[in-house]
Amino acid sequence: MRIAFIFNWHFNMQRPHHWVIQAVKRGHEADVYSTAGKMPWKPLQVPYKYATRVICPRPKIMEALLYRLGGRKSPVLRLLHEHSVAQSVRLWENLWNGVTKKQYDAVVYCAPIPCIVNRKSRKIPLVYDCLDQWDGFPNAHPRTLEFEDSLAQVADIIWGVTPELVDRLSNRHGAEKCHLVPNGCDYDHFSSPKKVRRPAQWKPNAPVIGYAGVVSDWFDWNAVLAIAKALPEGIVWIIGSCNATVPQRLPSNVVLEGFVPYEELPPYYAGFDVSIIPFKGDVLLKGVSPIKLYEYIAAGKPVVSSKMADAMELASPGIVEVAKAPNEFAQICSRLMNSSTDETLILKRQALAQSHSWASRWGICESMIRSFKR
Repeated sequence: MRIAFIFNWHFNMQRPHHWVIQAVKRGHEADVYSTAGKMPWKPLQVPYKYATRVICPRPKIMEALLYRLGGRKSPVLRLLHEHSVAQSVRLWENLWNGVTKKQYDAVVYCAPIPCIVNRKSRKIPLVYDCLDQWDGFPNAHPRTLEFEDSLAQVADIIWGVTPELVDRLSNRHGAEKCHLVPNGCDYDHFSSPKKVRRPAQWKPNAPVIGYAGVVSDWFDWNAVLAIAKALPEGIVWIIGSCNATVPQRLPSNVVLEGFVPYEELPPYYAGFDVSIIPFKGDVLLKGVSPIKLYEYIAAGKPVVSSKMADAMELASPGIVEVAKAPNEFAQICSRLMNSSTDETLILKRQALAQSHSWASRWGICESMIRSFKR
């Protein structure tokens, strides 16, 4: 098959990248129409070699410079973003109607909203892969759900990462085309690291409570502070880029590592004793299927997570446990310290992760595309 994917190839390694990789591994042609161009000062996070082709627009250098200078809350950047929404919609309408003239077997749209709202051709199936509850983000455009409805209305197949997203889209656009497809993991990448990394401040036998991922407005610092206070002998190791306000005077046992490329993550996971996913925000949590959850258990680590669909689904003592408040995070982490090296639990965690691989997830998605009949 020839499949066109639409998303930002230049963002950190995410679900759409894995779709492309799995499609190519199965012998398909996977062309990516990236929603953003590569910025000259940023290294390429995901090599182009993983796709058949990556087609990029000209990067918005001025918008990127304003972001770097003033942050995403800059009034000038917000004004520019508002002004460009209508232009973005027209761009993707034109792209879609151009893509459909090529001989593709399917087009998979994985980008955030705003997006395609007008579809002239219905010769090939259009898949909308709903990755998040888009209106739950602090900087969401006020018309986000309106744009999403326009896309979902013309889509032939809809994939949602959580039951809540699938239910919402089913109620509005029909249950027959909406399907639950949670996130997964590259099991082989995380299950057998060649070495172990520890924080620079680490001392032998000091427990490490680890987080890997973007630190943004949805990150629950109160949970981190509660863990640091309850385990003064341990280290709370935060790995990832930070675009949120960091509490002043962080405890000395909270270590901010900064961004680590996807390819280099396994040794860091191997250095965790307990892994955490401290998220907040009722609206956002309804649409979150954290990839790191599956990666943590692929590494054999116990997980303490905020209340979200995937964590509730996989919840099991010593494997994935759910904390409803910051103090619960601290209590569960303290209890799970000694389970990190339990071989029986490690094997159970990894077996669970293996059943949620990207390969198995893509197999389900591919079968939907193949069996689609207009």
